[in-house]
Amino acid sequence: FVHVALLDEIADNMNIITGDVPTTIDENDANCAIFYSISSSQPGLSGVDLGNFLIKQVANDISETLPNIKEYSTLSPIPNFSNWVKSTGINLLQNGSIPGISTQDSRQLITLLKKHDHFINASECNNEIQNIFGKVCGYYLYHEKLRGRMICPVGNFHVRNGAEAWRLNVSGGDSSKHGIKNSYGIMMNYK
Repeated sequence: FVHVALLDEIADNMNIITGDVPTTIDENDANCAIFYSISSSQPGLSGVDLGNFLIKQVANDISETLPNIKEYSTLSPIPNFSNWVKSTGINLLQNGSIPGISTQDSRQLITLLKKHDHFINASECNNEIQNIFGKVCGYYLYHEKLRGRMICPVGNFHVRNGAEAWRLNVSGGDSSKHGIKNSYGIMMNYK
């Protein structure tokens, strides 16, 4: 299953789509298709990479039936980002190895993360901390590689299939417990 929200702008957080009062718009007034979830109901398909085919098929179907849709984007999680921060990111921050982050900013973020045992929603932090989170997450997405590919499996999937990283959503994203645990609530739009 591919879950798509039809909106008038690219969503920067899940509450717009799945919240208590999701944004609703007539499909003929929408100009953006936001892919926000993909899943299989068949256990036998576990591990089979059908995502690229399904997304392209749905995008093709949407373009044929709703010519008013001009932008296609995902609202994607950043799985394992917080685990990476705990295991590798903290050391990089302490060593001053992440470009654009001062020693003072590193200490400030490390102190905050330790105080909350890494369970913190980045969108609830002040702008300064959000900016630091953004730089750390940007580093994770663009510099951390596994066999020459993005270490983030979702980002790697989208980039490998022709999408481009468009917007990092530090303020917003996914404020669910799962979203905070995995990525401090930060999400990414791929177009």
